[in-house]
Amino acid sequence: MTGADLAGNATSTTVAFTVTTSTADLAALVERWGEEGLITADDAEAIGRYLERALRAEMSGRGSDRQVVVQLEQAERQAERRLTDDGEQEVLEAIRRDVAAVVAEFGGPLRPSRGRR
Repeated sequence: MTGADLAGNATSTTVAFTVTTSTADLAALVERWGEEGLITADDAEAIGRYLERALRAEMSGRGSDRQVVVQLEQAERQAERRLTDDGEQEVLEAIRRDVAAVVAEFGGPLRPSRGRR
């Protein structure tokens, strides 16, 4: 950030921040995109089913990291199958990005990252 006063004195500083995501964040985004019409309600529901399963596995806390990853990857596959229109590609990329970030928190992908960029 840079600032200056009327006398021409300037100063600058750097601000660092971290952006995070979670399964709950991704589920909320998919729901919102469906409500806003960025994706169809049917697509949001289909993708959201897997995200809800991932959330339940996450909350069970019984060594379920693998199940969280499985469900997140299923959500991504569902998105890849359903979100094929040009106007949906930005949403698909956001889902891929967030799934990759959350999966990494749970020990990494179970499948090769063919579609991820």
